Amino acid sequence: MDPAAARTVLAVGAIPVGSYGAGPIESFSSRGPTTDGRLKPETCGPDGLTTFTYGLRGAYGTSFAAPTVAGAAALVIDENGSLTVDGVKSALYAKAADMGAVGPDNTYGTGRTLLPLAATAPPPDTTPPAAPTGLAATAGDAAVSLAWTRSVSTDVASQRVYRRVSGGTYALVATLSATATAHASAGLTNGTPYFFVVRAVDGAGNESAASNEASATPRAPTSQTSTSLRVSSIAVSVVKEGPNFVARATVKVVDSLGRPVPGATVSGRFNADSAGGSLLGSGSAVTDSQGQAVVNGPRFRYQRGRLVHFTVTGVTKSGMTYDASGSAETTDFGTAR
Repeated sequence: MDPAAARTVLAVGAIPVGSYGAGPIESFSSRGPTTDGRLKPETCGPDGLTTFTYGLRGAYGTSFAAPTVAGAAALVIDENGSLTVDGVKSALYAKAADMGAVGPDNTYGTGRTLLPLAATAPPPDTTPPAAPTGLAATAGDAAVSLAWTRSVSTDVASQRVYRRVSGGTYALVATLSATATAHASAGLTNGTPYFFVVRAVDGAGNESAASNEASATPRAPTSQTSTSLRVSSIAVSVVKEGPNFVARATVKVVDSLGRPVPGATVSGRFNADSAGGSLLGSGSAVTDSQGQAVVNGPRFRYQRGRLVHFTVTGVTKSGMTYDASGSAETTDFGTAR
């Protein structure tokens, strides 16, 4: 009586593991057909494997090839638990590599059993997104309002706002959506300068470098008047648009009491590499209700990594005087990206 010849049994031939890719089949491995003309074996598996029982010396015979194919069948079932017995067999036959005569034969059956390799997991993302730019801070009563241009990276999942006081270290004060471009930091102490940066965070948790630092000093409302204008901050960005670069300077204008001044005309020039470098162009803009003016420079051809400096050459408003010496800064630079 030969159990492997039964109709419902999947008979497995043995091929030495050292020559599994080319054969030949073990000399002792039975060949078909059955006495009634059916194909046997149906497939082949490796022998000469190391096992828990026999250790590293190897275990030979169809007694070891058959359990190996049974393990492959278990993996097929794990991948698709709805398969029937015939479905599992068909899956094994479909993945087998033909050997010997072309097509199923009575030496190798459908060939040597193979399973496709599992997909390799992609390497972890360790690249941080680009930093937000153009951060500007506006003081209010016990509060500071922030505005910025979000990161140009497409994989940003959130943004983090950090705050510190003079001489202190930055601490996280807010986590915002990927598309946020403004934030109000409340509950602050009037008369205390506060400093802010914004960072972008991607889906893998990588945090960008900090944006430019912006600062403001909250103050209580006052009825005092001021006739003096000064610049409280400048932020310069240089972005590529088509074949050219465009420089923009965001200038914040306040009065001597630190209050935003709307309707003031800010004029300035853009220079290459340094404040005294070759002139790229000049421009002017009027401050909005938050005292902020965006001065657009000319389009120009440039190299990535080079610096563009913007220098305020004047701030005018009827009835008020520009105090350059009292300004926090009158020039700043950005890097072509």
